Amino acid sequence: MLNVRRRMMRVGMLAVLALAAFPAMASAAKCDKVPTSKVFAQIGDTSDYFLAPGGDFEGKLSWKVAGPVFQAYTHPALPAAGSTGLVLGAGGSVTSPQLCADLDRPTMRFFAYAPQHSGTLRVEAVGDKNEVVQLGRLNGAALSLNSGLLGFGGLLGLALDNSKHVQLRLTAESGTWVTDAVYIDPYMK
Repeated sequence: MLNVRRRMMRVGMLAVLALAAFPAMASAAKCDKVPTSKVFAQIGDTSDYFLAPGGDFEGKLSWKVAGPVFQAYTHPALPAAGSTGLVLGAGGSVTSPQLCADLDRPTMRFFAYAPQHSGTLRVEAVGDKNEVVQLGRLNGAALSLNSGLLGFGGLLGLALDNSKHVQLRLTAESGTWVTDAVYIDPYMK
């Protein structure tokens, strides 16, 4: 009878360990590798990037739109931007499809400018449970065209062994904004 109890205890302990290990294994998943290119080389950035899902805003728009937002010919400065971008009026917002974020994908870059050189554009990451992390706020008076690099790996609380799915959200807090070519840098540290 004592041997049966010991076996039952071992089986129970193994079950507890297996259940404890399962979430850890799930959070250890890394993002898939994707093809990259040096899309911003014309402006002196020779890092490799990949396009965020639907981030060129060409064809059918896959980003969720709220408020005054429309696709328009934006006469891009770079071929990587394509010919169509988004115009966001004050209060307009666009949210990307989900993308995988990990510390191997720590930064994003995109084109944004305020034609009247005023206003602010808020950039956020939205997690699976609708938690929102502000990645940055762009000032229309200070920007000519390029957003620069916006970090998000550390801001999302990611560690070396985990990843999470997020959506990127751009919101014109004030002013009118033109935006295009949303790319992720998977290798910059």
